[in-house]
Parts: sequence; structure tokens; C-alpha cells
Amino acid sequence: MKETSESLEAYSFTLYPLKGEYVEKALEVAFRNDVSVYDASYIAQAVIKGTCMYTANEKLVKKLKKGVFEVR
Repeated sequence: MKETSESLEAYSFTLYPLKGEYVEKALEVAFRNDVSVYDASYIAQAVIKGTCMYTANEKLVKKLKKGVFEVR
């Protein structure tokens, strides 16, 4: 676990715990769009940060309501 943590630090990854506003938004996105909480957590983070999310997951993109999220 320590090696993983050090590797993430070396690449400047920021980890966000799924709690507070983040978990609330993730659950909202998941239920409104019938997607997994895993997928919704990435969308929620983009919404909270005021940015767009890029994905190659075409099934996810099709499930999202058009105009609500900026997904590329």
C-alpha cells in the first residue's frame, strides 16, 4: 500500500474521498442517469470542479441526459 501511495504522489495524482458534497452529487448523478456510483463519481468530480469529463465509455455517454453534463 505504501508503494502505491508513493507512486501516486510521484505522478501528482490527487485522491478525493467519496464523502460530503462529493458523495451527494455522485449519488444524484447515479440515480438520475441509471449509471454506477463508480461512473457517477467521475462525473460528480467534474461538476464540482466546474470542468468537463473525458471518457471513451460510449455506453456511459449515451446514458447521460444531454445538456446536463459536459462529457467528451
